[in-house]
Amino acid sequence: MLLLLSLFFFIWQLVLLFGVRHGTTIVNIITQHAIDLPLSLLPAQLWFWSIQLLLLIAFTTVIWLLTRLYSWCFHLSEQRTEYLGVGLWVFSVIGVLLANQYLNRASAFAELLATLLPQSFSKVLLAVWLAMISGSLLVAIGIAMKRLMSIKWMVSSIAVCVFGFLFFAVHIPLVKASRTVHSQQPNIIFIGLDAVRPDYLGYYGHQPDDTPALDQFFSQATNFTFSLTPLARTFVAWSSILTGQYPIHMGIRFNLIDQRYLHLQNTLSFELQHYGYYTVYGSDEWRFSNMSKSFGFNQLIGIHPGANDFVLGTINDFLLSDLIVNTKVGERLFPYSFANRAASNTYDPDAFLTLLRQKVSRIHYRPLFLAVHFCLPHYPYIWKGSPTNLPPEQLYALAIRRVDQQFKQYMAFLKQEGLLDNAIVVVLSDHGEAFDQPGDRLISANNYLAGAIHRKDLFAALYGQGEEHQELSESNGHGTDVLSLSQYHNVLAIRLYGKQHNVPSKITAMVSLIDLKKTILDLLGLPVRQNDGLSLKPFLFGHHLDLSSRMFFIETGFSPTAIQGKRINVQDVVFEGIHVFAIDPKTTHVVLKDRVLPKLISLKERAVYYKNWVLAYYPDHQKYISILLNRATGQWTDDLSIPFAKHSPAKKMKAAMQQFYGSSEPL
Repeated sequence: MLLLLSLFFFIWQLVLLFGVRHGTTIVNIITQHAIDLPLSLLPAQLWFWSIQLLLLIAFTTVIWLLTRLYSWCFHLSEQRTEYLGVGLWVFSVIGVLLANQYLNRASAFAELLATLLPQSFSKVLLAVWLAMISGSLLVAIGIAMKRLMSIKWMVSSIAVCVFGFLFFAVHIPLVKASRTVHSQQPNIIFIGLDAVRPDYLGYYGHQPDDTPALDQFFSQATNFTFSLTPLARTFVAWSSILTGQYPIHMGIRFNLIDQRYLHLQNTLSFELQHYGYYTVYGSDEWRFSNMSKSFGFNQLIGIHPGANDFVLGTINDFLLSDLIVNTKVGERLFPYSFANRAASNTYDPDAFLTLLRQKVSRIHYRPLFLAVHFCLPHYPYIWKGSPTNLPPEQLYALAIRRVDQQFKQYMAFLKQEGLLDNAIVVVLSDHGEAFDQPGDRLISANNYLAGAIHRKDLFAALYGQGEEHQELSESNGHGTDVLSLSQYHNVLAIRLYGKQHNVPSKITAMVSLIDLKKTILDLLGLPVRQNDGLSLKPFLFGHHLDLSSRMFFIETGFSPTAIQGKRINVQDVVFEGIHVFAIDPKTTHVVLKDRVLPKLISLKERAVYYKNWVLAYYPDHQKYISILLNRATGQWTDDLSIPFAKHSPAKKMKAAMQQFYGSSEPL
């Protein structure tokens, strides 16, 4: 009877999760054959559902054992035992619901219960529930022990247990044997913070109480206050960091690109491997970033990327698994949920830190290239214990505050491990984020300069096909708009520990993530090959480097219109993009289909930044809308024949754009 009740309980969870949250999307993908699902996905799927059923059986078994214990202790009849079993089952389900609301505020069931019960009241009820279950259990155990054992026998048993504990405690070494590793070369440590805008940090003028750990680091670092990412998407940005190249030159212009055709022998990680470095990359989110050992990493830390992450990491929001997913047991039972930022409903920031400590502390090799990317500030900006009913920009601010705590704990761990004794530490964000706020786009209707050949429906064309914007100056997401500095302006700071010391400063020159490879190799005195970036080493030691003539090129990624509005519908995003993806049957990685790449490339926006000027091209029905902007005045036009354009470097910038992209991508 209890198993039957638990089965109905599980079916109710399935109905809620599949029917309300994910069902339409996942079921439609399968029934409409929108994407081929290879058999290589099956083992992980079978494991997942088997564990869910075993948890259900274990839950039921515990209730049955408790029922039998109470029945035996209090001499209950069989009928009363059945009533007690049903009552305990209902009482246990209530406890699980309350615990889920307290521990996982972002889960589907916590949101459901929150409509009936405030969070503060649920804490009180959970405390009462724990007191009742603990008290009744202690009474039952006391009665059972009294009936089974004499007092003398019980005292003897306790004495034996205490003696055994003390014996093993004395003979087990409590202090880990220290290891001393000497290396002349410094450790190279990259710390990535996903989607972090500089203006949301205290050091850059935001509330200092929000990011004290990062602010303290920046105060001792050389900060590059106008750093641009070549493409505001995680995988492409990190690929540019490692290769020192623009997306068009390295062949990585989208997330989830098929890596079989890439030539990555000259990445920073491969170069450092050649000079004796052990190279590691870790991240708490791999869903759209298939970083692999082909980039030159000896070791990867995080979940196995692929289609099962998309499916199992998304649907694993069941009540019982939610309670254990962030434990040591959960790490083994649910590998696609533990320390997985993409599984936002159950993601615990401390779980990823625990995973990092476990993996990194076991690495004996020195020198070490350790690149770790924290994805907490990424959309949807919620995690296990966060509120869910706030506007996106407020949730984002809370995520920034929480990632600052992650950064503080991680830096303390690095110091404890001795990794900062001699190190070059780079703190960066791969891109920023826009929230459809005024100023998230550099252009506005008030500053438009019309020419004789201006486009009549220009504003409508620039709004895009997503949800309507209130102003031209608004933009949303990241990697969607080349005129959004909120998206393309990233954090970049470098600090030297140990033998060398940098000059703490703010550098206003235009730099980029593609400069990091050459900078690191220059600091190490190593040669550089195939590189688009510049060395920023002079800035670190207080020297001037004239970058006033530098031009920097950026472009957008693949942006379904469903992600460009203020309210993102996950199902619309999936179905708009699903036909451009495939699943590699060997690796189970989700990859872009080769045949769609020319079309997606033709839809890219492109821009060149030069001093205070921006020249941008927006695709529009086999043509391009050209936008010329002066960032200092805010004035802009789409007519390059007016005096505003003729007295600008537009001609020079246009020629540079045409040379950069070549004849294969005419503008």
